[in-house]
Amino acid sequence: MALAHRALTVHPLTVRNIETVASVLVNFTNKLAVHSEMHVHIIGHSLRAHVASYAANLMPDNSMIHRITALDPAGPGFESILYQLKPSLANYVEVLHTDYAEIEYVGFGLKNLTGNIDFFPNGGFQQPRCEKKKALYRLFKKGFVDGNFQIKMTAANSITVTGLISRVTTKLMLFKPDQLTDDCQFIGYACGSHQEFLRGLCTDCGEDGSKCAIYSGFGESQQIQEEVQNRPKQEYYFQTKQDPPYCFHHYGIRFTAENVERLRFFSYKLVIYGSKDSISYNSKL
Repeated sequence: MALAHRALTVHPLTVRNIETVASVLVNFTNKLAVHSEMHVHIIGHSLRAHVASYAANLMPDNSMIHRITALDPAGPGFESILYQLKPSLANYVEVLHTDYAEIEYVGFGLKNLTGNIDFFPNGGFQQPRCEKKKALYRLFKKGFVDGNFQIKMTAANSITVTGLISRVTTKLMLFKPDQLTDDCQFIGYACGSHQEFLRGLCTDCGEDGSKCAIYSGFGESQQIQEEVQNRPKQEYYFQTKQDPPYCFHHYGIRFTAENVERLRFFSYKLVIYGSKDSISYNSKL
């Protein structure tokens, strides 16, 4: 569903327009349901993620909505709305946070945990090669109306976001469906913070796998969805590469040193060699 006309306006007015657009989506879905049994999967980015939540709340029986995938749901104006995203709106609600911020308009995404599973790739605050300072300069210079906001489908079947807001949400993890394979999975690890995750304190999925979740995006993962429906709300973290394919495997490495009292400093260089590539890591403790 295109929101170009209604999205290119003053942001508070755009927020109020969401319910109108959601009503159209509900009417369209109900007409389709008359002809066949449906299990709807709504995928929405930014403002469109909230269209999904409004639509689910407006449906008399939201059991028709099988799944909601919210890609970086918009933050400003949606922190305390009536029809927020929540797990009860569908059989499975997954949320991908890529551009949240504690200060409004320093990030355009929502940080609140609003799904069955909330993923925070690269910490959820800023993605590789995305520069927020330039985005804020464009925001203050051109505003929301003249920011030339566009969304288009490229020849490679990947979604590209350009314009004002895209300077913040570039490479928003709208991954191509064919990138999500058994060899390329985004596995999120439950952790208290991104810093703890990077320190290697959350590398265990648990005996029953309940400390991990797989971001499936456009794909299907019925078994995974059923396993995570009743989990407590947690933040799930994973790292990505800067270029496609974005996924890679995480490795947790632990050093054990004797006579720590005598250890004044510690530095190391780690190199992992694979059949296709190698990575190196330097650190000082």
